[in-house]
Amino acid sequence: MNLYGYAGGDPINRSDPFGLCAEGADSVLVTVTVDCNDGTTSKKQVWAKQASATEMAAVQTAAHRLTGGTATYTPADVALAYDVLVAQGGIYSIPTTVGGYNVIEGAVTQTGGGQPAFVAFRSDALAGIASGNLGLQIGNIGMNVATIVGHEGAHLWGSRHPGTYSIKWGFTP
Repeated sequence: MNLYGYAGGDPINRSDPFGLCAEGADSVLVTVTVDCNDGTTSKKQVWAKQASATEMAAVQTAAHRLTGGTATYTPADVALAYDVLVAQGGIYSIPTTVGGYNVIEGAVTQTGGGQPAFVAFRSDALAGIASGNLGLQIGNIGMNVATIVGHEGAHLWGSRHPGTYSIKWGFTP
């Protein structure tokens, strides 16, 4: 066990006793919900790593393949929200587990609060997006990739247009 891992193995010159420092300039701190072994859920914090340019382009392409939505949250609206987000570099990846517990969200979206907007996709969802497989079912959460992209896109669009997020999303093959 590396007792000095919080300081990159160098506790003399570096310290982060509260775990508040980013893993790098390309990281954001995200709060995720995990499935505890006793059937309850808990909130945990994890560093999300910025997606590669290729992964960001794949997210943008996936958003443009969405179908479904509602009159308030159309696929075109969601695609526009992702176009803006990708241009700002706001796509990140979170692990599928944190502290040995399964992350139960397919992605986490942050809007407002004085911070830049971002979407942090679970790494398996981001891999599905990158492969173009929007029908891929994501592990323990019972959603496919298109639903996750659409749902998080509605949050992005919904930050300016409040409403419901119980929306059915599909995709063009």
